[in-house]
Amino acid sequence: MNQTQTHRIEQVTLKIAIFFASLILFLTQTILISFEAAAKESPANRNCRVLEGQNLYLSSYEDVRVLDLHLCRIDEARVGALALFLHLHPERVSPFATEIYLEHPKCESNNCQNAELYCEQVGGQVVKSYRSSFGEPQNQSFKLCQFSDNSYIETETLWRGPGDPGNFKLNQILLGEIPAAQTEPL
Repeated sequence: MNQTQTHRIEQVTLKIAIFFASLILFLTQTILISFEAAAKESPANRNCRVLEGQNLYLSSYEDVRVLDLHLCRIDEARVGALALFLHLHPERVSPFATEIYLEHPKCESNNCQNAELYCEQVGGQVVKSYRSSFGEPQNQSFKLCQFSDNSYIETETLWRGPGDPGNFKLNQILLGEIPAAQTEPL
């Protein structure tokens, strides 16, 4: 090998080393920023935690967009964390998801034989979502009922309604029998 070839090999090796060092620095910064953002607890997250619920983070793929959804699991019930927070603060408008859940209207046709059909019958749209972080078994999917105000509740929770024993604690919370977390306004 001559001196020119050796010099080129050294230059390429240096460029590759700089590229990987930059990549490692970028990934480290991205991870640190993610941890910092996750450490800041939203009022809806705090409300769920104080009510002894479990925060669940889901992703939904709608067309080419990825939507991040946040549920609060209370016993067997799963409801949108923001919908729960807003419902418990009377100075705000109650979300459709919690209002329709409490009303639990009767099905007006024989087309409500499952949770998805019931969701559509009461004015919602079924959104499929997938677990995107800890809290539920890996690769578990959820079907949510999303309303025109963008509030949502799991279709099974909505379908079973307030009379289901697995929803007892959610009922107590929504009816004000268990106090909400004291939080700052959004």
